[in-house]
Amino acid sequence: MAMENKRASLKPSSGWWGKALLAGVLGALMFGAYEMLAAAATRMGLWRPITMIGATFEGLEPASQFEPGAVLMGIVLHLTTGAFWGLAYGGIALLVPSVLRSVGGAVGSGLVYGIAVWLVMGLFIGPIINPALKNAEPISYFLGHLVYGIVTGVLLYSMAARSDFRVASQRERPPEEPLHT
Repeated sequence: MAMENKRASLKPSSGWWGKALLAGVLGALMFGAYEMLAAAATRMGLWRPITMIGATFEGLEPASQFEPGAVLMGIVLHLTTGAFWGLAYGGIALLVPSVLRSVGGAVGSGLVYGIAVWLVMGLFIGPIINPALKNAEPISYFLGHLVYGIVTGVLLYSMAARSDFRVASQRERPPEEPLHT
């Protein structure tokens, strides 16, 4: 009997993209909570990180205190961006399913993913579309992206059903017919 070459693959359930989106939104919530606590601890003001994001829209300024328009816009933009990056992480997990094989894989890949998101959003896109982000505290901002990546990775790992994973052969064989006696 010839031994078949097997590879691991991810077979997404019908709710896969919803899980990835939810993991990204919850990761963004944890990122925002971390940033707000760090800002409050350093006396920048609890609302400063959210209003900095809200300042992406014309006419809104970053503020240390609660400013309803800037806070609302900041939350909406941050959660929407988190959802997008969660979907992207879900797509990567489909291409490289080993990232979700264990908690350690989810944490490790989440760390790497958080750094990648920080490089793209934190250093390039964010400051271009919102110059106020250039004033973000750099270490806290970097650590916030790590929080996002780890939380997103671990949440998607925990939400992925065992049925999402299967071993597939390189050559798919048709199902065998039952024998009639």
